[in-house]
Amino acid sequence: MQRVKPPLLFIEEKSSHSTEIEAQSFYYSKKSSQKNNAKEEGSNEESQQEALNEHNEVKANKTSFESFDLNEKLKHLSRLLLTIPQMNCEIITEETSFKGTIQDINEDSIILKPQQAPAFKISKKIIKDIRLAGL
Repeated sequence: MQRVKPPLLFIEEKSSHSTEIEAQSFYYSKKSSQKNNAKEEGSNEESQQEALNEHNEVKANKTSFESFDLNEKLKHLSRLLLTIPQMNCEIITEETSFKGTIQDINEDSIILKPQQAPAFKISKKIIKDIRLAGL
């Protein structure tokens, strides 16, 4: 029989060791914050009124694209073209409507590229409405 060598490093573990578990020491609850808000409500009415006014102003600034008139739509699209190069839309004229991506907006015309056709210019004078299709 071979002799077994003793281990080079022997780590002794305690057989009865207690584990300490760290738990969450605090928490937030909605009930306590509602009670505090009810107490402070009388003194903070003015600040709440200001916050509501600011919130209403932000909502007024965020109007939908459909509510813009034609000039505002063109300004908005020209700003969007700087960040979103592929702007799919439908341009409605007196005679027909065109669907495609807006490539460029000039002072007197819009360059539109349909999916399966070459790009072409549309004069701003004949445009009745613009609708977004990609957003």
